[in-house]
Amino acid sequence: MSDKFPLYDLYTKKLSKRDLSKKQKDDFVSKVKELDQKGKELLFMLIKVYHIETTSTNDYHLPYNGKENRKNISFDLEEFPKELKQLLYRFVKDHLKTMKNDKKEDKIRKQIVQKTVRKK
Repeated sequence: MSDKFPLYDLYTKKLSKRDLSKKQKDDFVSKVKELDQKGKELLFMLIKVYHIETTSTNDYHLPYNGKENRKNISFDLEEFPKELKQLLYRFVKDHLKTMKNDKKEDKIRKQIVQKTVRKK
């Protein structure tokens, strides 16, 4: 377990050793495209920490045959270990829920501010 990245510790608890189903893989690929910048950064950090924790290496190279271009980093889901796929799938689903809730909260805040401004 990583003492330096609590999010990793959270998602490695009770991790399934089974591979994702075809439906889950398709869902994962679709959902990753919806992530905000923060979600993408956390996703990469989870991949990197998993690699460090499971291989005892700390070099900078992109693990699991990741590819980097000017704008982004990409991975082939099939290159990941089964447990990492499970971890990332859980994270992506949770992060998208958080994004949705944050958007709702922002909308409510704006409505409250508008009502407050109107009353003045």
